[in-house]
Amino acid sequence: MGATVGSSLAFHAAYYRLYGITFGKVSNKQGATRTLTLPSIIAKHDPADAAWLIACQTDTDIRCGTKDVIKTPYNRNLRIPYPAKDLTGGKSAFAPPGSPNVRLVFNNDTGIIEYRCTDKDATISDDVLADLTTGNYTDCTVLKGYLLSGYISAGKSSRAPPEFLNIGTTSISTDTTTIGGQTTISAAANIDPGTLVDECFDDSALPNTPDPAPVPPDPTKKMNRDIISYSCVITPVDNDGDLATPPVWSGTLTVDFTGTGAKVGAENESGVKVCRFGVEGVSDGSIESNRAHPSSYLTVTESLENQNFIVIKRNATCNEDDEIPHQTVSE
Repeated sequence: MGATVGSSLAFHAAYYRLYGITFGKVSNKQGATRTLTLPSIIAKHDPADAAWLIACQTDTDIRCGTKDVIKTPYNRNLRIPYPAKDLTGGKSAFAPPGSPNVRLVFNNDTGIIEYRCTDKDATISDDVLADLTTGNYTDCTVLKGYLLSGYISAGKSSRAPPEFLNIGTTSISTDTTTIGGQTTISAAANIDPGTLVDECFDDSALPNTPDPAPVPPDPTKKMNRDIISYSCVITPVDNDGDLATPPVWSGTLTVDFTGTGAKVGAENESGVKVCRFGVEGVSDGSIESNRAHPSSYLTVTESLENQNFIVIKRNATCNEDDEIPHQTVSE
């Protein structure tokens, strides 16, 4: 939020102030204490007006006081990626990393992916709801899917993986690696039988984004500098025959180095290890457990983001305060 709003801060200095907010004694997923500082935009308004952040669906509701609905960012489901473009009409479109012409269309209320389309151009900022019916969106496939997404970074200094993987370097050449085995590093979802992994996307093959990153982002560059971003569309299944309960999926997620020249557990310079930013053990099936990036997911009922990995050198170790060993021996 800070980067997005901050880009227009110069034009609205009379209305906003930029602050750094520090949170002390913040626990990470392993329970270790950390200090977190976040930039924030604070409006120059009387705090007494803060109640207006809680609004109702209609003016009638506000006047009669019959309903209080807390508004979420863009007034839509929090599981929808923040960069997604609001098409109005209860839909939002997201261009997954590395595929600027692809459009994943979400239902704003449920957070479910309803369509997978191809846009005629790579500019998502001018997309509107009518594109679904006017021909601007083509090859649309009806879906009922969840998004599984995150980032793959690289260890630094003595933990740096082989240079030829081109993760976390300042090189602007393309990576030799992609997610789901599309073309090049991969986050490969191993989902239980009956569930379909429709498609995975990533920006590993794109050049590095400049520093500072352009606003708006350049769709021909990586979404984040020195980091591979990935997104997978997964179609869940009905596991209980009850239409009132959400469909689910279960399984694991790994980084696939097929065709890259790197190999997990190899005892030579091409050897790598993979750590995940998550929790020990497998999911217990709860929403909180699945969101925390366990080694195996159980009965996932929503889209999951920030399922992140770090690739390190074969003889390096995962940082015990923040990282959990995920792939350390050859399979």
